[in-house]
Amino acid sequence: MGTTTQLTLDMLKVRTPHNGLVSVGEGDFGYIYADYLRNAGQRNIVWKRRQLGMTTFALARGFLKAAEGKTCLVVAYRSDGADYLWDMVQTFNANLSVPLPIKWKSNGRHRFGLEGCNPDQFEISNSLREAVGLGRMIDFVHLHEFAWWRRSDQERVWRALLPALSHNAEIIIESTPGDDNSGLFHDIWRNADAYGFTRHFFPWWRNPRLVAEAVDEKTLTKAEKELISAQGLTLGQIGWRRKQCGKFVEQFGSEEMFKAEYGEMTV
Repeated sequence: MGTTTQLTLDMLKVRTPHNGLVSVGEGDFGYIYADYLRNAGQRNIVWKRRQLGMTTFALARGFLKAAEGKTCLVVAYRSDGADYLWDMVQTFNANLSVPLPIKWKSNGRHRFGLEGCNPDQFEISNSLREAVGLGRMIDFVHLHEFAWWRRSDQERVWRALLPALSHNAEIIIESTPGDDNSGLFHDIWRNADAYGFTRHFFPWWRNPRLVAEAVDEKTLTKAEKELISAQGLTLGQIGWRRKQCGKFVEQFGSEEMFKAEYGEMTV
């Protein structure tokens, strides 16, 4: 019988820009994780804003599944993304009070297996590899920044994964919305029921850090008043939003990219 270990999110640590090394289940985004777990189904699609921590959470969840003996596959957009996620997984293990008995491999494919278990129990790949998901049974799938993949790669990997999923396999597709709403990420988001997915929507105002100097209430625009009325935003949050919108207008010519990247709009 293979070696398995019961871990929790609080046992896994990650480095953050504000607080250094902290437990994944703690910190600014613990409430996001609780919200996700409260509403999650077997298949989950996450429309996220930047710097949410959802990638860390999904990766940690896969690591926990692997520790229990499950077979897990994480797919990033490109090889540099896979390298980044691989470093994070190694941080998880290095900072456990008792690191897992892992056999690490990285010869173009980032893989590890617990002693006595499947040697390819946990793999981080990228969407450009032709053989992603082929020839194996998978218990957990995490597709990272899926909206940014090429449509052809989205469809190829999805077709390969469907017959490889175990009966109770868990799927997390997470992404900022990208710059093209015609891909498979947006198809699944718009038609979540038909695909059997649960949608999770996390806009920027869920992060308590995203505030700035309060604006004068007399200067509020119609859109800002609507956000305050609908979402209960403070004048300090509107101040932060104005600064960010200004940057996007300067770079892209409008606020629309901000609204998409930071979760003010869905399609």
